[in-house]
Amino acid sequence: MSLTNIPNDCLLACLARVPYADLRNAIPSTSKQLRDAVASAACRKTRELAGCVEYGVFAMTNSGGFDGQRDGFLITRSAGWRTAATPAALDDDVFFGWCRPFQHDVVVTRALKPMSINAYNAGQNAWRDIRPLVRDVNHTVNGRSYTYDTLAYHATVASVGSNIVVLGGGILENYERFMTRMDVYDPAEDVWSKMPDLPFRSHRNLAVEVDGKLYCWGSNVEPEARRETFVYDPATRTWTNGPRLPYEPWAAEYSEPFLPGFELSKRLCIMGPFILAPGNVRYSAFVWDPTRETWDDFPVPPVMGSVSQMDGHTVVCGRCRSDQPTEQPESRLLGDMRLFVLDAGSRDWVEWDIPDSLPAGVGHPSTRYTAVRIG
Repeated sequence: MSLTNIPNDCLLACLARVPYADLRNAIPSTSKQLRDAVASAACRKTRELAGCVEYGVFAMTNSGGFDGQRDGFLITRSAGWRTAATPAALDDDVFFGWCRPFQHDVVVTRALKPMSINAYNAGQNAWRDIRPLVRDVNHTVNGRSYTYDTLAYHATVASVGSNIVVLGGGILENYERFMTRMDVYDPAEDVWSKMPDLPFRSHRNLAVEVDGKLYCWGSNVEPEARRETFVYDPATRTWTNGPRLPYEPWAAEYSEPFLPGFELSKRLCIMGPFILAPGNVRYSAFVWDPTRETWDDFPVPPVMGSVSQMDGHTVVCGRCRSDQPTEQPESRLLGDMRLFVLDAGSRDWVEWDIPDSLPAGVGHPSTRYTAVRIG
């Protein structure tokens, strides 16, 4: 009996157990019926119920791309491939900003020139547009007047619940006025709204959603303020002081602390070089337990780099070894990019190879990486 002749629920049960790389690259080419079945929401739901959902890493180049455009790639433990073509808005020769997990999508934000936001769904291998933030401001560059706002490099893009959040932004004469600015995007209404001003000055913050609230830190370069965190509650639209970091973060001279973080089982996890004692700087990871109001140790990955997680699967990509936390930033650009994954419930980091089949630019220092759910 042909596979296509069996009942649909049996067909979906069989497809649910096929490795995603084959499900995406091989099966759709056999027949239209199988191609439609693989692409259906019912297939994705069946895989989820069968416990066959796979996770991977989304990588996006930020150096002009290949063949004249930026490219996206998916990496799993055993394979890697190019994603669907990136939207034209991301092909402009400007810094495209941030890659962030957003529900089960990845949000990519172009920061310079008129802002644009695009979301990539790995399970569907498809991009969609999100309404950009428009603040209707004027600024002048080299004598030319522009009527759009740019986020620049010091803005923070994050998400909480189903909403996208932008903290800070602006350049030139708009820089100071937006240091306490907060805007929120509601996808249900497809609108951006200005929120009450921040109780702190936003400058290169890091922010992550934890148990329905937005935790924010790293907005101050002054040593006495580096342990501060802030928490935004979307239900009340208010900010409160969050838990103080367990130790003072270390930063090189004229630099800011490097403190990536993520949510772990409704708790905040932060990694970075901390001053554990005078003269003792060590790359460490801590998890905040809100019940006991204490910071607990967390397994330190072998490299320092960007950190993200999806459904408890945590990804770290970096070049600098975590046992060398005081290396200057330029030294972190040396050596090969390494990729480590911590599966949900595990305490052991496992290294994934970046497949040789992918272009060399995937290992470029400016490439963005984030954990994704791929189907």
